Amino acid sequence: MTVIKHAAEPVGRVVGPRIHISAFLDAAENHGGARRSRQIAVEMREKGFEVITRPCSHRAALAAILATPGSGIMALRLALPLLWLGWGLKGFVKAILYGGWLCALVRERRPLEMGLELEPNLNIILGNMLVSLGVSFVAYPHNVEFMVPGQILAFARTQAAGFAAEMRVYHNAREVIAISTFDQTVLRALGVQKVSRLQYMPVPEDRIPLEVVRLARNGVQKSGFLILGSVVNPPTLQGVLRLFDMIRALPGQRRFILAGYGTEALSDRAPPEVEVLGAVSAADLATLMTQCEAMVIYQPPTSGMLTRLVEAGIAGIPAYVAGGYLQAAELADSGIVRIDSLSELPDPTQQVYGAQP
Repeated sequence: MTVIKHAAEPVGRVVGPRIHISAFLDAAENHGGARRSRQIAVEMREKGFEVITRPCSHRAALAAILATPGSGIMALRLALPLLWLGWGLKGFVKAILYGGWLCALVRERRPLEMGLELEPNLNIILGNMLVSLGVSFVAYPHNVEFMVPGQILAFARTQAAGFAAEMRVYHNAREVIAISTFDQTVLRALGVQKVSRLQYMPVPEDRIPLEVVRLARNGVQKSGFLILGSVVNPPTLQGVLRLFDMIRALPGQRRFILAGYGTEALSDRAPPEVEVLGAVSAADLATLMTQCEAMVIYQPPTSGMLTRLVEAGIAGIPAYVAGGYLQAAELADSGIVRIDSLSELPDPTQQVYGAQP
C-alpha cells in the first residue's frame, strides 16, 4: 500500500482542509440520491468540511492529472494491484483517471481528513484509492450496494470482486455512516467496527414543498393510490412490476396512479386500474401528492432506504409498503404501514388511513 505521509510542518503552519466528496450534489435530476447528498452536504459543512464534486468528465479528470505532475504515475501504481483483485479494464481505467484526480487533490490540498459518499461504481473506486493512499476518511453509503437487487458494479469482473471492493472501503474508513438501522446492522454483522446512522431528512429547500402539500391535503377530495419511483433503478422496477401482479389479483375496483422517471415505458404492461403518467413536473407531482388517498410501494427488503417514504410522512400522506421491507419499521411513527397484501389497503369510502405523523 502506498501511503502519502505529510512531513512535519513548521510551527504555525495552517493545517490542511477537511474535504468531502459528494456523489450527487451536481446531479441533473432531483432524485432521492440528490436529496440525500444535499442533506449530507449540510451536515459536512456544519462540521467544517469543504464539499466538492468529482470531475464531470474524463477530460476534466485528465486535466487535473496533467496539472499535477506525478499524480498519474501514482494512480497507476495504486490501480495495478486492483487488476489482481478482480477489477475489469473499465474499472482499472477509471481508477487511473479519477484516482489520478484524487491523487492530485491530495498532493495539492493535503487534506487533514476526508468524507466520501458511496454510490455504485465511481465513488467505490475513489474509496479504494483513498484506502491505498492511507488518507483518513468517513464513508457515507447511500445504500449497501452489494445488497441491492439487480445492482451491477461495472468496475468488477465478478460479484465477489465488487463485494470485496465495497467492503474494503467500509473496513478501512474511520467511520461509516449508514442511512438506515438495517444497513447499519448488516455492516456490523460483517465486521465493520465503527458504523452509525444518519436517517434521511430533507433539507429546508426540499422540506418546504412537502409542508405545503401537507397543508393543501386538508379538506381536499382524495382519489387514487399513488405509486412513485424511478424505474431505471432495478429494485424499483422489480417492485412496480410486482405491484402490477398484486393489483391484477385485487378483487373490486381501485384506482392507482404511477408516476416517475421511465415509468412511461410500462404503459403496455400496466393493468387497467393503473394510470401511467411517466415523468412529471414538480408542480404536477405536488398535485398528485395532494390529491392521492395514499402512497403504495413494493420494495425488495435489501434495496436501501427510500427517501420518498420519509417525504410521504412529512407531507402527511399515508404510505403502505409491501414486499417485507424491514426499513419501513423505522418509520412506523410517520404514517408508514407494512402490508402483506393490497387487500389491506383502506377502503376509500371510509377515509381511514395509517397513523398521521
